[in-house]
Amino acid sequence: MTTARGPLAADNAIRAQDYLNDKIQTPADLENIDSLLSDVKAQQELLKQQLRDAETALGTAKRTSHEQRVLALEKAQSFSRRQADFDKRLLTITNAESSDQAAREFEESIEKLQNLDVAVGYIELLKTAEDLRYALRVFLDTVVPTKHIDQVAMLFKK
Repeated sequence: MTTARGPLAADNAIRAQDYLNDKIQTPADLENIDSLLSDVKAQQELLKQQLRDAETALGTAKRTSHEQRVLALEKAQSFSRRQADFDKRLLTITNAESSDQAAREFEESIEKLQNLDVAVGYIELLKTAEDLRYALRVFLDTVVPTKHIDQVAMLFKK
């Protein structure tokens, strides 16, 4: 029963022969041959349907995989374009030779801005303290005469 179709066909032929030997052992079993053929055809149709379903699922999986691969490639290309644009802008802003140097210079500029922000805050705090000192002086001048304050100050100096 071996054919030129290869080992798979030979294996199938052996399996079919074993199946028939198992099902047809007596002359009475030949009377049920129509039922046996009907069962085999039903199993064959079920296997064919399962094969079609598997092929459909495989086709869907391949399309989905391809779509995802294309999407990932597009995202990677978009990221590369944005990165190149960012590097170009950074080089332009910092007048640097390389993007690494530009990044360092940009970070240094940010650090200088932060230091400037702290200095501005300190100056504003000093201005507020000066305003409070002036307001206190005005308040004290209206409440307590200056001569009296000078006398109290002289007492503290002694």
